[in-house]
Amino acid sequence: MKRDWQNFVHEQMEKDLDEIISTERLKPEKAKKFIDNSFRDGALKTTGTDIDRILPPVFRFGGGNRA
Repeated sequence: MKRDWQNFVHEQMEKDLDEIISTERLKPEKAKKFIDNSFRDGALKTTGTDIDRILPPVFRFGGGNRA
């Protein structure tokens, strides 16, 4: 029973993460690694360039401001 629950939670997490990656147009491999590392470390790393690496490219001339 416990194993079934763990499988369900893992599958749901993967499904939700895939949806977020698709919706936000993130780079899939780097986003999944960022999330895995965040769970491993117990915190989101908000300094450095890790978050910037998973975001889609920004146009340098207008229309690409990140908020």
